[in-house]
Amino acid sequence: MKSALILLGAALLLSPAATAQQLRFGAKVGLNYSDSRLRGVTNDGTEAIFSYHLGAVGRYSFGPDAFWNVQAELLYSRKGDNYTPRGGTGVAQRRLNYLDLPVLAKINAHGLMFEAGPQIGYLVGASYDTGAGTSHDRSGFRPVQLGYVAGVGYELPSGYSLTIRYNGDAFPITKGGGFLDGPAYSVFQAQFGYLLGGRQ
Repeated sequence: MKSALILLGAALLLSPAATAQQLRFGAKVGLNYSDSRLRGVTNDGTEAIFSYHLGAVGRYSFGPDAFWNVQAELLYSRKGDNYTPRGGTGVAQRRLNYLDLPVLAKINAHGLMFEAGPQIGYLVGASYDTGAGTSHDRSGFRPVQLGYVAGVGYELPSGYSLTIRYNGDAFPITKGGGFLDGPAYSVFQAQFGYLLGGRQ
């Protein structure tokens, strides 16, 4: 009985350390290269533009080798494009600012990382510049967007990482119409990240 209590006490003392190794937090920052995929006939063409994203990361690893992982992120992400209205003569620039929450399954193969999963985004701001003036009215845009994410990267034992990622919208960015009626964002991302508690 006494030995069982000693083993139980040791397990309780060691469990916080094990949890700390399995649950890690960090941050990331990077570039967006975004464009809107044409759906329906709402516009004649778009041109991709560069912007940025940044935010926090939380990851839970299954097992001591951290081969299987689940990672959640909260990112402030600016997306946009140069947009030619159908029948128009000028070019407008559209920028939408989102809080994106991707939840990813990740594989760590000795530092080489593969990731994929769903993403939900909440529109926090919008700007639409036609050259004649800028509008910040976001009432015509979908406030909540569902999407998907896939990427590959490399992570050092110290916790520093570099990731190349693609994410796309499942629905048009504008309100109204059907699934194929309107543009939806397609975003390539290059990310630099750091996780606390790197392996020694």
